[in-house]
Amino acid sequence: AGGMRLLGAGDDAMPGGNPPLMLGSGSDPVVWANWRSGVYHPEGTQWFGRTQVGSAIPESWAVDYGLRLPFAPRTTRPIVPYRSPSGVQMESLGASPRGAVFVSASAQTGRSMITAIGADVAESNSYLWALGRGEYGLSRAAGANRIGADSITAARVDGRMTIFVNDAKYSTTGAYPVAESAMPKSWWRETWSAVSSGRLNLGDAALEAEIREAFFAGRVQIRQLNVANLADGNVSVTVAQPPSRVLVTPPPSP
Repeated sequence: AGGMRLLGAGDDAMPGGNPPLMLGSGSDPVVWANWRSGVYHPEGTQWFGRTQVGSAIPESWAVDYGLRLPFAPRTTRPIVPYRSPSGVQMESLGASPRGAVFVSASAQTGRSMITAIGADVAESNSYLWALGRGEYGLSRAAGANRIGADSITAARVDGRMTIFVNDAKYSTTGAYPVAESAMPKSWWRETWSAVSSGRLNLGDAALEAEIREAFFAGRVQIRQLNVANLADGNVSVTVAQPPSRVLVTPPPSP
């Protein structure tokens, strides 16, 4: 069909709360993106336009967002790791199991722009803050509404490698919850996954061994990072006080 079409599902929108798209009649097929499942449906198939959350976008956009066809195997795209100003690799190649491109948050209301989009950006900024201060990136932020640790990094503290399991908190009022002092067992498992030999890849075998030794020695710290947007457009990240204690209990077996 020629001309322009307005496609969308009521209040359903693309990540970021954008309105439904105006799509032309170019060569790029129109597909239905289900943001919850990470799947897209070609036009004319059973679920096109019928999922609870979704919107119509060009197929090339769906691929760029990391969506896949139904029943297609899950794949990840390699990331470009963060490097220091001097060129040193500071981020594991396995820091993002979801790949380099994926949908990390979506919003359909003004409130969810804060609780989803704002919190999602805060998580990413807190991770970049940690990398910028010389910490090694082991696991990137994967989405504000995802259950689990927000990011995992590592750095030497008093000469000994320590792993930080980061819990980012975003506030528009300056009020933050009290920092947790104990880490859920599931976060231990996430940390083990991040440092496992099949995933941790910093291009330095000795450094990777040092990080794994820190894990098995129990030098793992849960750390709350309070994030706020400043009036000048910059972001403030502070470590919650009092500092979270270092966990010394042996980690559970993988």
